[in-house]
Amino acid sequence: MLQGIQFWTLTVNPDRSARLMCERDQGDVAVTQEIPFTDFPLQSLKLYYQQGVLFLPSEY
Repeated sequence: MLQGIQFWTLTVNPDRSARLMCERDQGDVAVTQEIPFTDFPLQSLKLYYQQGVLFLPSEY
């Protein structure tokens, strides 16, 4: 079960595949999704989710 706060990370690989990962806490992975192809322009993105609100790291 996911917690009240979730830490989401999208990591794009050089071959344009990606991994989306949700952590409950530092190093405690709850969910991982392998993505075969993406055209997302950044190498990685971190987002925080708490009480129905999605935050950028600079906003939390």
